[in-house]
Amino acid sequence: MTSNEQALFGMMQDLGYSHGLCITALQILSQDRLAVSEMLAYLYEEQPSEEAFIKEIARICETYHLSNQ
Repeated sequence: MTSNEQALFGMMQDLGYSHGLCITALQILSQDRLAVSEMLAYLYEEQPSEEAFIKEIARICETYHLSNQ
């Protein structure tokens, strides 16, 4: 796991996201470094609810053509 992925995981935990969401998000986002960086910045700036976080993951998946393999 890269340092950005570790930071992303830690921030998701700090925001109280469910463990399943954290693991799934990392599996999806780790397909592209820019996606990880973008989501990390989003979490830092917005501190979104789980629902808003999921909507942002969907947007990032479309942008970077990511899928849950």
